[in-house]
Amino acid sequence: PIVDWRIYKTSEGSERRPIVEMEICIGGQRLRTRLNLNQRRHLEYPLLIGRTVLAKGNFLVDVAKRRTVEPDCGAKNPESTGVSPPVSTRDKQ
Repeated sequence: PIVDWRIYKTSEGSERRPIVEMEICIGGQRLRTRLNLNQRRHLEYPLLIGRTVLAKGNFLVDVAKRRTVEPDCGAKNPESTGVSPPVSTRDKQ
């Protein structure tokens, strides 16, 4: 669910974006964080991870490398995007 709305400045002016709280997987760490939703289909990266999220996980970034660690948070689906789906009581039956 949407937890907040914020105004962001863009190259085309400003836009109002929804904020959601999600659990993401980076490497082997699950991190709960808030993300702003924006259409990124036409851009190279589907998700930008900022310094506050990286600080939560105590990550070290080597800017000379790219995509060095695959998500490994025990997802059931091997093609998982690294974002855990919500757990429901139906899943436990």
